[in-house]
Amino acid sequence: MKGVRVRVALIIRGEEGILLIKHKKGNDEYWLVPGGGVDFGETMEESAKREFLEETGLNVDVGRLLFTCETIGGANRHIIHFFFEGKVISGDLRLGEEENLIELKYVKIDRIPYIRLYPKVGEKIVDSINNNEFIPHHIHGNIWED
Repeated sequence: MKGVRVRVALIIRGEEGILLIKHKKGNDEYWLVPGGGVDFGETMEESAKREFLEETGLNVDVGRLLFTCETIGGANRHIIHFFFEGKVISGDLRLGEEENLIELKYVKIDRIPYIRLYPKVGEKIVDSINNNEFIPHHIHGNIWED
């Protein structure tokens, strides 16, 4: 039985738009909001900071939870995505070393609905930014006690 994967992503806004990263798998190319999977024993905030640094070379602060969604596809994919607001605090923008990463850039907000973005949250990002409709959430982190 396959498990459910938890993925965190940070929406970083700059003067040029939203920071996105392009992936390539075989002949397939698509954009993602930078982030990645949460490892066992790691909080979502720790994961978001680690993944963002690995993919972009940037150290970030993790802000409020903006929205969530799921992607379920076939027998091999079930991912719960958490999209957080992020703020760059240091570092130099550079593409991470994973071979499936092929481009990193700020994409103008008005272009986001027209690119191949996974999961398909482009319109949600644009509508939320234009209408300031992000619903504030608070993530409490690891609250388990032995």
